[in-house]
Amino acid sequence: MDAITLANSFAAIVGLLVTFQSTRDQANISDFLEWLRENNNENTAIVIENDIELQRQLSVFISQNHEEVMAQLTTLNSLMVSVASRMDGLSGLASTFELNNSLSDQAIGVLRQFVNSKSKSIYRVETIDGEVNYLLMSDGNIEYDDSRFIDADVQSLVDNKLITKEALSSSDFSYGITRQAVVFIESLKSDV
Repeated sequence: MDAITLANSFAAIVGLLVTFQSTRDQANISDFLEWLRENNNENTAIVIENDIELQRQLSVFISQNHEEVMAQLTTLNSLMVSVASRMDGLSGLASTFELNNSLSDQAIGVLRQFVNSKSKSIYRVETIDGEVNYLLMSDGNIEYDDSRFIDADVQSLVDNKLITKEALSSSDFSYGITRQAVVFIESLKSDV
């Protein structure tokens, strides 16, 4: 399968999964294939039926807890729209879609610094006077402009599974990088 066909198939299946899953609490791959046919998506059903590994992966995905599936699909949608909003030619289209959990420019700036630093961790440290600093494990501070929203912006990166979070104390945390973060920042290279 060429890259364009592969991208189209993935996007189509994900879009159809969102619609399918939003109307059901429990389902299986057979229910999904039947629903595809009922909704005039015979070609997609055939693609799935002809690929055993795709069937297996869809079965695993569909059989998860409904709330978890919907959270994963929401995260994927948020990331796709966020990436598209920063690409020439797609930014206008992306802006027409409502994005519930969008990443702010500051959040993306924090993530870009983290990825580019090659650090394994950043640390949130709160001083006695309440000032918050985000420190790179590899030495140096994460720079940001608006301290009012920095914690919310970092949490949005956690919520979108771009970084992981571990409590060190009641107010101090360690954050780890994920592969998705590196891929996400690489996809935005032209937006430096």
